[in-house]
Amino acid sequence: MEYREVIFNNRAEVFDFIKGLNEKSISPLEWAQRDNLYLYSCIFPDITIDCLFVYGKTITPTQIENMSKIGIFANLKTYGSSKRFKGLLNIKGETILDTSYDELSLFYQTEDSVFIKTKKKGLFGIVSYRHLSNKVDVIIPPKYEDIFDAGEFTFGFVENGLAGLISLSGKLITEAKYKVSSAYNHFFDGKALVCKDSKFAVAHYINHYGEFVAWEEDCQDNVFSGNGTGYYPYGELPDALDAYEGDESNYWNTD
Repeated sequence: MEYREVIFNNRAEVFDFIKGLNEKSISPLEWAQRDNLYLYSCIFPDITIDCLFVYGKTITPTQIENMSKIGIFANLKTYGSSKRFKGLLNIKGETILDTSYDELSLFYQTEDSVFIKTKKKGLFGIVSYRHLSNKVDVIIPPKYEDIFDAGEFTFGFVENGLAGLISLSGKLITEAKYKVSSAYNHFFDGKALVCKDSKFAVAHYINHYGEFVAWEEDCQDNVFSGNGTGYYPYGELPDALDAYEGDESNYWNTD
């Protein structure tokens, strides 16, 4: 099962999308016609209608007046609220994540869960939704300057200009102490290349527990510079020129 996201640019696009869902659904999505409701996007799978709607809603001053106000708030002037804050609704129109975020977008997915990147007051977090569970879990509250896919079922995060790594469940792998760079902080074959942010720091590999594995140069020393395998089992790697009797011009001789 694979989820994707469609962004609604206007109410006409929402209407057309809901119309398509109504043709597949047992019960029509009448809740989508509410006047105070605004649908920004829908995150949905390719084989079921287990949809998640990113929504906002407008609360009028009259509605707020009808809510009880106590203590020092009793005499405050009442204002309405805009629909710009976003939350999540399920296919039944039920709230599964309150409207308290500036942005919500599909970020990552596994076989049984989708992970949604949240943004609030300029900081990022992650919430997860397990298929057909009708429940959203906050994995990372919105507290980081950025969050990125770090490969092999991990996330990277940026805090105070430095990168750290964290598992899909929110368990810390490393604190934020590494340089932020596309060359670092991404797992491949069980290890990630990282480098501390200091003048004399040397890039090295860590495992999924945040433990040191090897220096970058040690791994490079074992890499064959030609087009074959990255490992030569017979001692010191021979000089490629030996095969051409020491004559560089023979590189291009295919006879």
